Amino acid sequence: MDGLQQLGIEGTDMPEEPVSKNVLIGVGGVLLVIAALIPITAVVIAVVVVVTSYGGAMLGL
Repeated sequence: MDGLQQLGIEGTDMPEEPVSKNVLIGVGGVLLVIAALIPITAVVIAVVVVVTSYGGAMLGL
């Protein structure tokens, strides 16, 4: 516990402002990941559709 006290970290006291900032950073990170996945998902769907339609026609399926 002495090491934690030297760093200024106390086990029971949780300041509210850093927690709210961490929550906002976490929510922002999740939104960024979702925003990044939307175009990636669209590209994957487009590639699958193109490969399915043209690939099947080229193979004679």
